[in-house]
Amino acid sequence: GDIILCLIYLPNINLIASGSYDKKIRLWDLRTGKSDKTDVQKVRQAQKKHQNIKDYFGQDLGEELLDDFTKQPSKLLVGHNKAVREMAYSEKHKILVSCGFDFEVFVWNPYLDEHIMKLEGHEHPLVGVNCIPSLNCFITADSKGMVKVWSILDYSCQ
Repeated sequence: GDIILCLIYLPNINLIASGSYDKKIRLWDLRTGKSDKTDVQKVRQAQKKHQNIKDYFGQDLGEELLDDFTKQPSKLLVGHNKAVREMAYSEKHKILVSCGFDFEVFVWNPYLDEHIMKLEGHEHPLVGVNCIPSLNCFITADSKGMVKVWSILDYSCQ
């Protein structure tokens, strides 16, 4: 694999997405392994508490869970021209939004192999993206401080 720069859990479809320095997003299907949503929540809790995963789970469960993460990804998403730095997920709309050192924002349907939209408008490398659950929009930010609000409904910049 390559250097992972970001990781996000897609709870309602039980996938993990990793964004890498090699410009790719890998989707890991937790439904095909021994892990389930409860296990992922436990991983999050352990990470928040900065605990060793083996200490948190106990040796057997921790090793089984870690074995699941060493499997091959279920899908590879390719579109970025530079490293993928950040991702966000809209549980309501089931879309994954990614940004990186290129200046574009990519919108993905996790069930498809290609992006559904490429959004332009930033003039500097992107450093963050966040979906707002209560609204039909997401926010992007670049390294020079430009923040943009995008509609999830028609992908226009607000």
